[in-house]
Amino acid sequence: MNAFPSHYAATCLSVNLNVFPAERTIAVPGMLIALDSRSTTKFCFFEAGEHDSYGMFACVDPDQFCALSGGRVTIVSVSRLGTYTPLEYSSIFQILPAADAGMLLLASYADIYAYGKEQLWHSQGVCLDELRLEKTDSQYVYASGFTGLGRNNFRLRLDSGEVVPD
Repeated sequence: MNAFPSHYAATCLSVNLNVFPAERTIAVPGMLIALDSRSTTKFCFFEAGEHDSYGMFACVDPDQFCALSGGRVTIVSVSRLGTYTPLEYSSIFQILPAADAGMLLLASYADIYAYGKEQLWHSQGVCLDELRLEKTDSQYVYASGFTGLGRNNFRLRLDSGEVVPD
C-alpha cells in the first residue's frame, strides 16, 4: 500500500463558488471541489460552515480522497466525477492519517472513527470533550482530551480502537 501524502491544499472561500474557473468541479453538499487536471495537485474550495476545520486527505484507494468541511466528511472519486459518498459521521473537526495502518482517523469532540477500505472501528466517548489527535506510530494513536479530571493524554490501539492505559 502507498503511504498517505500530506493533505492537499485547501482554501476556504466566501465568494460565489459557481463562478470558479476550474476544468472539473464536483458539487458536494456544503462544498464545491475543483480538480485541476493540469497538475497532480487537487484543489478544494469550501463554503464556510459552522466548523473552522476543512481539508482534503488521501484515502487508501488512490482513486479517492476525503474532504472535510463544516463537520461533514465526504469520500470523493477522482476518476468518476460526481460520484461521492457522504460518511454518516457528524461534527468531525480533525482528520489524521495513520499510513502504517492504512486508515484515516476522524475525530469529533469525544469520539474517534477509523476509516479505511471500510469502517474499521469506532471508539465512543474516549473523553468528555476537546478531543485532539496528536500523532500515530505503527501501533497506536496518541490523543488528549478533557476527562473530568482535567486534560489527559491517552493512546488507542490502531487495530481495535481500544484505549490502552499508560
